[in-house]
Amino acid sequence: MAAAAALLEEMRADTVALALYQFHLRPEQLSLPAQSAARLVERYDQRMRVPDRYAALKAREAELLRFSLDLQEQALTPEQAELLQRQTREARALVYSSKTQMDIRENIASLRHAQEAEFAGLYKFHRKFVKRIYSSVLDRGLVSAQDSVADERTASLLRANDEHYREVNELLRALVAGQAVSAPGISSILNVNRDIHHSIKDLLHGREPG
Repeated sequence: MAAAAALLEEMRADTVALALYQFHLRPEQLSLPAQSAARLVERYDQRMRVPDRYAALKAREAELLRFSLDLQEQALTPEQAELLQRQTREARALVYSSKTQMDIRENIASLRHAQEAEFAGLYKFHRKFVKRIYSSVLDRGLVSAQDSVADERTASLLRANDEHYREVNELLRALVAGQAVSAPGISSILNVNRDIHHSIKDLLHGREPG
């Protein structure tokens, strides 16, 4: 079980590093406990290309699944079986989350370099949210605990993610109504907002009890 847990730690760090790259954030800008911060800096500073980082993430998931299959041939307690199930489910969620991030990297870059102040403001709004949500995801109390407190914190983050998604959509509707933004930028914002929401939701659903 410890080997699977170590793989998950690396996968979490790689998933968050990928999100930070997208928004030009450094690990030091997140509010993290020392151990989580050190692990994230190590993964972040590898400076892998985005497709290579995603490929490495999938390779770790495959390794974890092989380990899981080996363990299932042994006699496991109900608690061990449940933990193994949660670990493999979270690994799958991390891969889904990272794939969604990859799919919108060009849209995020377009927003980052947008000339319109309104789009620049929405990019900064997303960036601030990403910084806050991933600080919480990597918090030791969330990633290491398997109890009702950790589950409630996960549910709280899911609610915050939904609220952020709705708020950006409302801001965008107001901009469109006032004819303050151009059509190409609207499409990029919609894509980014939808996929950031999905990416974070996938990641957090992996933390929910089965």
